[in-house]
Amino acid sequence: MLKDKIDDFKDWFQHKGDDILGIERTIQELKKYQLMPRNVHDTLENLKDENNAAENAKNIAIEHLEKTIEKKHVCKSKLEQKQNMLNDKYGIFSKFLHNFIPIPFAFTRRGKEYHDLRREIRLLNDDLKFYERYANEDQVTLQVNLKYSKERKRALDQYKRIIYNKSKLYKKEFKFAKEYLDLMKMDKNKLEKVIGEQCKESLRGITTTIVYCWFDMNEIPLNFDLDIATKMLTRIRKNEKISPEEIEAFKAEILHSGPRSNNNPTQNNPNTKKDNGINIEPPIQYQDYGLDRRAVEALAYHFKDTYKTDFNLSAEEFLIVFAAAKRNNVDIKEAAEKFNKAKTQGLNTDAYVKYAPEGAQILSDMLRNYMAGTKPNKKDYEDFLVFYQKSKDTIDRYSSVKPKATTGR
Repeated sequence: MLKDKIDDFKDWFQHKGDDILGIERTIQELKKYQLMPRNVHDTLENLKDENNAAENAKNIAIEHLEKTIEKKHVCKSKLEQKQNMLNDKYGIFSKFLHNFIPIPFAFTRRGKEYHDLRREIRLLNDDLKFYERYANEDQVTLQVNLKYSKERKRALDQYKRIIYNKSKLYKKEFKFAKEYLDLMKMDKNKLEKVIGEQCKESLRGITTTIVYCWFDMNEIPLNFDLDIATKMLTRIRKNEKISPEEIEAFKAEILHSGPRSNNNPTQNNPNTKKDNGINIEPPIQYQDYGLDRRAVEALAYHFKDTYKTDFNLSAEEFLIVFAAAKRNNVDIKEAAEKFNKAKTQGLNTDAYVKYAPEGAQILSDMLRNYMAGTKPNKKDYEDFLVFYQKSKDTIDRYSSVKPKATTGR
């Protein structure tokens, strides 16, 4: 009992702390701007549903117990009333006669009344015992539901705190994403008129990448000053005067840095060559293969997490590794380690470049066959296909900014 009271006090104290920190306000803001990854949003909603179900079960148990206690009290009151009637009408001697010498007293009017009262008292006693047992069972049920309700509430609150604490690490990223989304909500075409469609698509890809990476605390591959980009978006939204030189400088910064859109799959800026990996000539036209570069890039991150590797692959490098593994019939990790070794040791990687288009074609064919119901011969490949499709769905969902949307991904 003491432990339960201590836990209840801790819950109360943490709840007050959550109110002060504005955790619920932060959660609602993340949902409003669709900045939660879909799996995080779904987990939060599931926890809310479970909490509501547990709360309803607790309330139903309380209602049942209250009704049972009320019936028990009514039954007890009737029993006391009947016992008082019996005691008032029949004394000790009279009771003795009716109990031990039923004949001829049982056939008199007074004798019949006595035995009817005794019968009613016996039945009411049975009812009272039933309601007492029923109340005890309801009490146990209520205790179980109370405990489960507390656990569901604690799980929900804890998950909200996790979301809140992680979100505090990405203030700059969220400020940029919110500014971009506010601008798109105000006027979908305004940004494109100022900086062009290609740069706008890059900004959309950057926002999608931020949403995709932040909760899992994956490295967000940005190579430009977020503060400067956010201020530029604010100036565009406020219709401030911006010189052509500033616009061109901003476009160059965005197009040659950070995640690239499907319309701009590769960049050869020497300042970002290390991040972007080896150059592929001619650049892969992902749309020709029915692929989305951002989803392929997500596959590269998934590969790193799945195989616990310490090296990063760009989207193009992942396709090279994918093709090499398929052609040489080796594991993807083995092909990746061989490629990374060649790259880090400064060996000639030109021989690998030809695999990039081949990898795109292989991935495209495998996806088409998988959608048609044909599974690949290796489970690893199936895992990558499923992850690609989920990533593509997520990216598509967040690439289409809907002004009235208020839920997470």
